[in-house]
Amino acid sequence: MKTARWSVSVLWLPLALAAWGCGGPTRVVNFQYTPPPSGQIPDSVTSLAVAEFAGPADDQSWGKIVADRLTEALEKAKLPHPVRIIGPQETKAASQPFSARARARAGAEAAVVDTASAVEYGKRLGADAVVYGTVSVVWAGPLHQPEATQCDVTVRFVIDDVKTASTLAALSFSSRYPPEGAPPSPAGAAAPEAVELIAQCVNRFIAWLSPQTVSVTEHLQFGRTQLVLEGNHLARQGQYSEALGCYLRGMEESPGDDGAVFNAGLMYEAMGQFDKARQFYDRAALMHPSEQVDQARRRIQGRPQSQ
Repeated sequence: MKTARWSVSVLWLPLALAAWGCGGPTRVVNFQYTPPPSGQIPDSVTSLAVAEFAGPADDQSWGKIVADRLTEALEKAKLPHPVRIIGPQETKAASQPFSARARARAGAEAAVVDTASAVEYGKRLGADAVVYGTVSVVWAGPLHQPEATQCDVTVRFVIDDVKTASTLAALSFSSRYPPEGAPPSPAGAAAPEAVELIAQCVNRFIAWLSPQTVSVTEHLQFGRTQLVLEGNHLARQGQYSEALGCYLRGMEESPGDDGAVFNAGLMYEAMGQFDKARQFYDRAALMHPSEQVDQARRRIQGRPQSQ
């Protein structure tokens, strides 16, 4: 009997060591990347005023939240050249009183709704440019059941040059919970506050203006084959291409291996191939929805097709 028990232990020992060495408690991977900005503020703009955004008719407070978040993010952003940010506290005096025509166009408390009002607003503050826009917050589903709630936030950003009375940029960003294409949220999973979705839109706008280094720390999934464990070992050593090869071969051996699919998405993200990463994260979300997958999908939302 003792011999039998010892033989079982011997059989399990290599497997235990393999799991520990290739994907056990130390299966954390860390990497960084800096996507290039898609736009920029001209060198002629040395001061930028942030106006309160126009919010939904039933709740204008969202516009103030966008302006506050945007001001904070711009002050921390690494813009290509020094730009003085004039935030809501400084702009408050300039917005009261404001032209009746601008208020009529706004249909709300927001004073800046077009280039003409932006120029008037910027001149009052001595700013070279003004950033303003609109925010939409739409809820769907019974609010008394957070797990069934959906939320869509869209923020439109406009930057107008005060001196030339021209529009430098106009673009919109949207954030949704659950993310588009994702399966229904698991029972008990609450939708994030709309403020968080607004922050995601603001961060994407900042990334559009300024290079932002993204630091990623993720737990690699175990997968269902030895190939995935070998890939985890390579990924932790920074050998992303080699690790990816293991995960892809692991998917061939086990097509339903969502762990291999997610890990492959991580490797594509680490190598700056965001279009491929997005495809694999979406596939992993359909195979096995989880908060880890949702966070990865949100992280690369709006990234360029390749780095």
